[in-house]
Amino acid sequence: MLPSARTEEQRQVVYLAAGVAAELFSSMIFIPAEVVKSKLQLGVNPSRATGGAVQATTNFAGPIDAVRQVVRQQGIKGLFTGWHASLLTDCVHGGLQFLTYENIMRYMRRRNKREPTWYESMFAGAAAGGVAAAMTNPLDTLACRLMVQD
Repeated sequence: MLPSARTEEQRQVVYLAAGVAAELFSSMIFIPAEVVKSKLQLGVNPSRATGGAVQATTNFAGPIDAVRQVVRQQGIKGLFTGWHASLLTDCVHGGLQFLTYENIMRYMRRRNKREPTWYESMFAGAAAGGVAAAMTNPLDTLACRLMVQD
């Protein structure tokens, strides 16, 4: 448990904030990678793949080519296209996942009167990730669409 969080409500806020902070810092690496991945997933003809929403009719030769062309055409900020939506998605996901995991673990400790085993902890992590993913999927779709737009 966290010694600085004295009440259960304070601990819940700490768990949520820890997830948000983790996502905020990791976004500086993961969002440019997600922009490149999303653009590459459009295939050889992005215009056809998006029903004309993206105007380009040819795609990048690979990840390095994608980074070079995005930076050449849009500058470094092009690698952070959709950053706000991605950050919102990732922070909500991270916060929900930490909060859900800690609450499942707390429930198991109370119910079983012992520390959870490694496989119970693994179950808690999988369940927490599933809940967070299900709840943030619409935001993730929005972020992806922002990343690939022209």
